[in-house]
Amino acid sequence: MSATTRTINYGDAVIAFEVNFSERKTLDISVHPNQQVTVKAPVDALLEEIDRRVKNHARWIIKQQQFFSQFDPRTPSRQYIGGETHLYLGRQYRLKIEIKSENLGTQMYTHSTIIYTQVAL
Repeated sequence: MSATTRTINYGDAVIAFEVNFSERKTLDISVHPNQQVTVKAPVDALLEEIDRRVKNHARWIIKQQQFFSQFDPRTPSRQYIGGETHLYLGRQYRLKIEIKSENLGTQMYTHSTIIYTQVAL
């Protein structure tokens, strides 16, 4: 139906969360791997009651956010330089760049990917 963004203070922490109202009877608090907090609430729920329930679960929310934060950054930004590893179909391949004047393209081997180019990347 509708969504509202709210924040609460818990000690030194500020917990931002999105409230989604829907046809349900119970309140659901979820912490996602990107550390976002969402609350699914009944349509007739009061915002003050939702804030109170989130504050009651604040310790758990912060614990979950800290757990997910240990996995950041999920994928480091790529520079496409020689020696860098890349995932392809669930396997790691080391990138190797060779400068050639002909037969340009890409070849994949057991543990590496070779890019043949005329210009250094």
